[in-house]
Amino acid sequence: MIKVVINGENRIIDSNLNITQLLKELNLDIRKLAVEVNIKIIPKTDYDSIKINNGDKIEIIHLVGGG
Repeated sequence: MIKVVINGENRIIDSNLNITQLLKELNLDIRKLAVEVNIKIIPKTDYDSIKINNGDKIEIIHLVGGG
């Protein structure tokens, strides 16, 4: 288990998760999100290769359509 901050909230999650796995555990739809880890926007193509580490600060932004 590791400690991270997700959208300003301290959380404890399983270790060895990548971004895709984290989003699935949070029941979030990957297609409608943008993810930032430690102030760096992560391209969706990298979600499977980026591991979440102890102390990471993660911002998950929900994309909203409209006009």
